[in-house]
This record gives sequence, structure tokens and C-alpha cells, in this order.
Amino acid sequence: VFTTGVVTQLVEMAVQEGPAQSEAVELVCWLMRTGADGSLLDRHSPKNTRLFQREPMHGMSKTWGKLRQVLRLHTSDLADIVASSRAVSGTAGLIRLGLLELLSLLESGDSSSGQWHFLDSLHVDFWKAMLSWCFDKPNNSVLHGHVYQLIFAALKTKHEGCIRGILDPDFDLAAQLRAAFELKSHRSMRGHILLIANSIRAAIDAEQLAVASTLLSNNTAWRDFQPVLRREAADQLRPIDRTVDARIAPLSGLHICPTRLFQPASEAPTEFNYSSDSNTSRNV
Repeated sequence: VFTTGVVTQLVEMAVQEGPAQSEAVELVCWLMRTGADGSLLDRHSPKNTRLFQREPMHGMSKTWGKLRQVLRLHTSDLADIVASSRAVSGTAGLIRLGLLELLSLLESGDSSSGQWHFLDSLHVDFWKAMLSWCFDKPNNSVLHGHVYQLIFAALKTKHEGCIRGILDPDFDLAAQLRAAFELKSHRSMRGHILLIANSIRAAIDAEQLAVASTLLSNNTAWRDFQPVLRREAADQLRPIDRTVDARIAPLSGLHICPTRLFQPASEAPTEFNYSSDSNTSRNV
């Protein structure tokens, strides 16, 4: 079991420049990924399903809890460092990416435990820096995944400050997404472009997210992008063809349309069905 003092020192090493910063960031990320019971979480699953289960690690649950508590105290430091840094490669780039991952890892877990307050630390400059980084590095799917997790957390919790930062008119995320979707050089990030855009669309349509609706009400790029988003969402909800290799079709890691993730609690299915018998009559 790591003591509170050790955990605090480890996090401080991760957020401060020094010879051991890279190793500290890597270790903290690993500890956060393992989850409370020593099993690896699939954070891209709407239910944080476990990719594999290990025997409970002695003291891991206590260490993980302490680590989350200490990280919450340093969310402002993490956001400021990631936003102010311009590193995109090398050791400095890996440290920046690791710190971003720590922020995205804070959103996993039980929403009733109050962990969402960390979003208060993600200011407008942070979102501008992260989104610009995404479009500058269209082949970095790891980066895109972390940023998508944070955007999705802001939408699900209806965090107005973050939503205003994400949809800041000065950056115009809708125009950036629309343009990048058509660029051959950004083809590798189309999947995350659709996930981000369809999550925003679903939050507006299913959750009546007023702040997002207002910010995008007069956005021409967003309006022109709607037919593409609806077509792609319909394709994602379409039953999987029986001719698909049986080894691939049942995989729970396949991405689904974010529209399903915003269903009212009374309508949300207990399990997602990826077979051809799944209900495809929902509006997209």
C-alpha cells in the first residue's frame, strides 16, 4: 500500500519539471488505469467494462483512492501545464500527453462520488490548446481519444463552463470538424471527428442542452454538417451484416453512435446488443 505521503510526492513529481518527471507521469498513469480492484478499465465503454480481470491486488484499492484524491487537488496544475506547453513530440510531448491522460482518467468511475468537479479546472485556453493539438496531429489517435473522453464528460454532466470553452466562437470547433472531415490528410481522425460531433448533436437533441444549442444556432458549418452526421449515425446503428466475420461482429469494443448514450434512464438498455437483432428503430 502506498502511503498518502508517497502518493502526494509521486503526483508532485509528475506535475513539476525534473529528471524523474517522465517516469512519475508514466507510473501515475499506470496506477490510474488499473482501477480500484486491479483490473484494467475500458474507458471507451459507456459502462467502463473491464478488458480483463486479475486477482485483486493487495492494497491497490486504497492506493487508487488516495491517488484520485491527490490528483483532484492538482487538476488546475495539470490543465495549466498541458495548455501552456507546446511540446508535441519527444520526451516533453510524452509528458504532456501523459498529463492529459491523467485528466481524462479522472472522469471514469461512479458519477455519484462527486469526481466531476475536476472539470471546473478546464478553462478556455486549455480547450483551445487541446483541440488545436488534435487538428495539428491528425494521426495521433491516443491524443484524440483522451480529448474525446473529456468532451464527452463535459456533455454528460452538462458542465456549462467546459461546453462554452469547447464551442468558443473564436475557435469555432464546428467549422474545424467540418473542414477536417473533408481533408485527405485528416482521414485517420474521421472516427473521432464523428464521435465528437455526434456527441454534441446527441446532447442537443436528446438532452436539450441549451448552452450548446445557443452557441451553434447560427453556425453555418454546423448546420451544413448535420446531414453527414445523421447519415453516419444511421450507418453506425444499422444491424451488423451476418456476413461479417463471426470473430469480429461480437466484439464489445466496437464504437457505437453516441446518440444511444444519451437515452433517458427509463429507456436506456441494460446491455448494448451488437447483433443484427438489435433495435434500430430509434431516431438518429
